[in-house]
Amino acid sequence: MTEIGEFPSIVCAIRVRDVWGNLVTLHRTYLTQNGKKAKVGNAKKMMPIPECVHNVLIWADKDKSVTGEKSANVLKAKLEKRGIRVYLLLPNLPSLERKGLTGTMS
Repeated sequence: MTEIGEFPSIVCAIRVRDVWGNLVTLHRTYLTQNGKKAKVGNAKKMMPIPECVHNVLIWADKDKSVTGEKSANVLKAKLEKRGIRVYLLLPNLPSLERKGLTGTMS
């Protein structure tokens, strides 16, 4: 079920790697009251990337469902079609979920 309404969110500023650290775009993710990704259309959205961007680093996670890697590759293909050089970065270690382990952060 898709909900419509007001949701808490995480907003991340994407900045250019230059002397000034200019703001390039924003990425936002709508959340539930419990901190999970909200079940809304486009819960995660990257705002448009300006023409002045020529290189992009994509940091993908390694979750059990491989959703992060798949999404990162879709974005990579879209950006490369626009002539943007893309670097896809993944953690070196396998995720704990993939090994059937669980972990907590303290």
